Amino acid sequence: MMKKVFCLLILICLLTGAAAPVCVYAHKVDLVTLPVSVDGGPVVQLTAYESNYANNYYISLRNLAILLTGTVSQFRFYNDEEGCYHVDTGLPYDPSLEPMDRPEGAGEEEEIPKERMVKRDLTPTQSTYIENSTYWLQKNGEGAMYYTYADYSIEDLYMSLLDVQMMLDLNIIYENGVYNIITDKHFHMDLDRLNEQGYFDYLHGTVLGDATTGEIFMECKGDLSVPIASTTKLMTAFIAERMIELGKITLDDPVTISANAARVSLADDSVVGMYEGEVTTVRDLMYAMLVASSNESALALAEYIAGSQEEFVEMMNAMAFKLGMDSAVFYNPHGLPEYLKGDAVVMVENHASAKDMFKLATALMRKYPEITEFTSADVVWLESLWAELYATNSLMINMPDVYGLKTGTTDAAGKCLISSRTVNVNGQDHVIIAVVLGAEFNSDRFQVSELLQKGAAFYLYPETEETEETGEAEQESETPAA
Repeated sequence: MMKKVFCLLILICLLTGAAAPVCVYAHKVDLVTLPVSVDGGPVVQLTAYESNYANNYYISLRNLAILLTGTVSQFRFYNDEEGCYHVDTGLPYDPSLEPMDRPEGAGEEEEIPKERMVKRDLTPTQSTYIENSTYWLQKNGEGAMYYTYADYSIEDLYMSLLDVQMMLDLNIIYENGVYNIITDKHFHMDLDRLNEQGYFDYLHGTVLGDATTGEIFMECKGDLSVPIASTTKLMTAFIAERMIELGKITLDDPVTISANAARVSLADDSVVGMYEGEVTTVRDLMYAMLVASSNESALALAEYIAGSQEEFVEMMNAMAFKLGMDSAVFYNPHGLPEYLKGDAVVMVENHASAKDMFKLATALMRKYPEITEFTSADVVWLESLWAELYATNSLMINMPDVYGLKTGTTDAAGKCLISSRTVNVNGQDHVIIAVVLGAEFNSDRFQVSELLQKGAAFYLYPETEETEETGEAEQESETPAA
C-alpha cells in the first residue's frame, strides 16, 4: 500500500508542478568554484559543489543561468511559490523571480504586499547546508527528474556537469584547466574516447547498438556474463509474444493465479497483491510485468504458458540458444535470486552478457515491435488486478522518445536498464538499443543510459563541420566535460 501511495504522491507532484525531493539528507558542505568561459571569452568562477570525491562537480543552476543570459543557450531558472524548480530554455534569467523574504518584524499571519518583500541575499557562502535528492523539475513546462543537491537558503540546485549538458543540450569542452561552453554547438559526446578513458569500466557491462542493422557501436565488457535481474522479463515477454503469434494464447485469455504466484506476491519486493484462484488476463500480466516489473505476474504468465516454472525455464534457455545468446542461463522467468537444494542452499541468478541482452532486445524489437504498447506506458490501471501501477523506467521522463524497455535490480546485478528509442537517419528509422548492467545507483543507470542514447548521434550521422539544422548531427574533436 505504501508503494502505491508513494508513487501516487510522485505523480501528483509531477502533474501539479509541486517539488518532490526523494531520499533527502541535509549536510554541511564547502562550496568551490570552477573556471568557466563562454565561447572562449573571459574566464569566470562558477559556484559548484564537489560531491564526495575530487572532481565530481555539481554546478549551480542559478549561476549558470546568469552566466548564459544573452547567449543562444540562455535559460531561466527559478523556484515558484509551490516549491517547484523551473528551467525554461531560450529565456533570459529574470531577477524579479528571485526569492523574497518577509520584512523583519512582520507577523506570521500578516499578508505582505510584494513591494514590501525583501530581496534575499543570494550570494553563496563558502559553507552551506545542502540536501541531496532526486528532484522533480519542470523543464519548459514538462516534468524532468535528476539527481541534485538543493541549497534551500538561496533556493538553488546543484546538478552534475553531465546532466546539465544533457538537460540543456550544451557542449562543454574541458581544455587547459577551463570549462568552455560553446553556445552554437549542441550536446555531443565521443563515446569511444570516453570508453578509452575508462568511463564505463565500473559497470558490469555496457553495449550501444542499432537494432535495425544489428551493428554494435560501442561496448565495454560486452562479453562478460553477469546477473541481469528483471531485464530477464524481456525473454519472458518474447516467449509470450511468440505464443500469441502461434495462436496458442491471446492477450484476453483468462489466467488463474496459482499458489506459487500468490506466494511470490507476499515478498517484500512484490508489486501486485495476488491470491490463489484470482482470475486476471494475459494482457494485465504483461502490463504489470513490463511497466512495474511485477515478479508475481511474470511467474503467473510463465505458468499459464508452460504449465510450470520449470517447463517455462526450459523454453527460455532453448530460445536463448536459438537467438545465439551463448552466455545466457535462465533459472526463472522474473530475475529474482533462485535458491537450489544441496549440501548447502545455493543461490543462483539468471545471467547473460550485455551483448546477449542486446541480441534479445534486438530480436524483440524486430519481431514484436508491438511490445512497446506495454513498455512505453508510464502508468496503467489494471481492472482485473485492481491495481494502478507506475513505470520503473524514469528515463522516459527525461527522454520522452524512449519507449522502453526494462529495468532490473538485485544486489548481485546492481541497477540495470535496457532502453530503446527510434531515430530517423536520412529518412529511415533506426531503433537504438542501450544496455547498462551493474550500475551502483539508480541515478547512474539513468544517466549512463541517457548519455548512450544521446551519444548515438556520434555514430549515426556523418561528420560535418557545422551543426545540422536539426541539431542531431553534431561533431567535435574535443571531448566534452563529463
